[in-house]
Amino acid sequence: MTFGWRHKLIKQHDFFVQQMRARILAQFSEIEAEAEKYAEDEYERIGSSPGSEYDFYDLAHVAETANDNALEFYSLLDDLRKQATLSAVAGMYHQWGKRTSEIP
Repeated sequence: MTFGWRHKLIKQHDFFVQQMRARILAQFSEIEAEAEKYAEDEYERIGSSPGSEYDFYDLAHVAETANDNALEFYSLLDDLRKQATLSAVAGMYHQWGKRTSEIP
């Protein structure tokens, strides 16, 4: 592999990594705060729903349910972040394979 070809491959790889971080993975940087907001919204929603199954429970139960829902929300977002990362790595691997097969 010539120096110029190698440099081109590294430059393309670096571009892909930078753009993936900036455009895709950056959207997952605040999932903890999103989950906390989700818990607050769930607490308000469940606690203010007349005729819901939670009418007979105390506010601690409402808070626990809201927290459980937020934990599930966080887990789903975290799984999505991991899947996006794995997809990016698979894409980089595929591009690397295509480009290295073109090496003069």
